[in-house]
Amino acid sequence: MNQQPRESLSSRIVAPLLVVVLGAILVGGSAPWWWERIFPPRVTPSPGQTFTPTVGPTTASGETPATTSASPTPPVAGCVLTISNPFASIREEPSHSSMEVGDVPQGEYPTSNTRIVNWGGRDERWFEITASGRTGWIVYDNILVESKSSECP
Repeated sequence: MNQQPRESLSSRIVAPLLVVVLGAILVGGSAPWWWERIFPPRVTPSPGQTFTPTVGPTTASGETPATTSASPTPPVAGCVLTISNPFASIREEPSHSSMEVGDVPQGEYPTSNTRIVNWGGRDERWFEITASGRTGWIVYDNILVESKSSECP
């Protein structure tokens, strides 16, 4: 009789679990990119206390250091962005580390301002738009923005 040895508990459960955990760490840090969309952060200030969230590193005095350099550019009349990505969102400032302030439903959005921001050694163009009653910034890339009108820089 030729019996094959039974798999151990570690090879059946622990090894696959370790692969999943390592994959999550490599792909999206400790949580995948969609985590905050499903489980938004909940911070409740004490009664009478005003809460101002801080995103990113802070100095000893509590100030947030500038991590990007933004060049203001004049708004362009007639510039319209077409958004088709269901995961698009706008940010408080033209920066990847800035807090998300709202989702952007699919559609066309006139821009009210534009800036060039150097991030990671390359220039990125950010557009200020109003979506779902909130005004914020969205970076122009082919993942978030499907297209822009010919009037846009």
